[in-house]
Amino acid sequence: MVGKWSAASWQNTLAAALKEWGRMRRAIHAARYMSDPVYRRKISRQLNKGESLHALLAELIERAVSSLSPWRGSGWGWGGVGLTSVG
Repeated sequence: MVGKWSAASWQNTLAAALKEWGRMRRAIHAARYMSDPVYRRKISRQLNKGESLHALLAELIERAVSSLSPWRGSGWGWGGVGLTSVG
């Protein structure tokens, strides 16, 4: 029982230290972001690259799925498949 308490105490101390370290890192990042325009541009470029990649992947997936459509070229889409009208 004493061994469990000492292990738990050590883990709680480590968890608290890691939590505080994370707070300090976030504060340093926020201060650097606010004070350094070059750093802000770098972060914005990275975000734009990620968003562009996501948009490209979404477009490729959409085209791949639409090429599998049995109604391709007929003017019909997947919109009403499986839906019934309740009147």
